[in-house]
Amino acid sequence: MNVKVTNHKQLLDVMMKKYLDDFLSDNHMFNLDDLIIIREDLGEDAEYDDEVIIEFDGDDGRLFIRHDLFDNFTAWFPIGKERAAHFIKDWFEGVANVHVDYIESNEDDNIWLI
Repeated sequence: MNVKVTNHKQLLDVMMKKYLDDFLSDNHMFNLDDLIIIREDLGEDAEYDDEVIIEFDGDDGRLFIRHDLFDNFTAWFPIGKERAAHFIKDWFEGVANVHVDYIESNEDDNIWLI
């Protein structure tokens, strides 16, 4: 029984990582001084805040994750927002080679301290 649970968790982790890797390949990631930003291109007339999906501020270690990424992630996978926040944080730390101190979202003032 323990083997099935372990295999299911490992498979879920692989699927969630694949989802985030595909998400990254569909969007733009770039560095601006101490900022690392993953954004979608909504065209010339779009507001900057509407385009930013993930933003890491190296000055204070804050990782901002836009709420709709959480909504999509938790809709696809049977996990809560807190686990999603930590999984996305771990994935981002690996992709960007940074250390995140806390996570922030633009929904209900969610902040997770790491």
